[in-house]
Amino acid sequence: MKETFPPEFIGRLDKVIVFRPLTYDAVSKILDILIRDLHTELVKYKSALVVNIEKPVRDFLIDKSMERTEYGARMLKSRLKKYVKNKLVRLLNTGQLKAGDVVVVKLETINGKQKPAFYKEKKQTRD
Repeated sequence: MKETFPPEFIGRLDKVIVFRPLTYDAVSKILDILIRDLHTELVKYKSALVVNIEKPVRDFLIDKSMERTEYGARMLKSRLKKYVKNKLVRLLNTGQLKAGDVVVVKLETINGKQKPAFYKEKKQTRD
């Protein structure tokens, strides 16, 4: 740091905080929070869905976000929006999903690329 900044600038600093890249475990915990926020947002807009995101999809989102570690958790939020939230909103807007539906998000290979696929579970009836 002393090689980069002049002493006058360094003298004005109170503390130096070193940021380290997030670990896979930390990013996984952040993803849990973002998914919970997504559920809350869906309820807020009266589009409450039960969204079950399978582990391979979670791993896919984490891997995609960790490609650029300098962006930290912002990249994770962006990937969740791109691969999950936008698709859910599109399915809701087209009437393919409605409040109360249960959606399972699975990882599939489509045209040689892995990406999340959305499946609406059939509602079980009691006999």
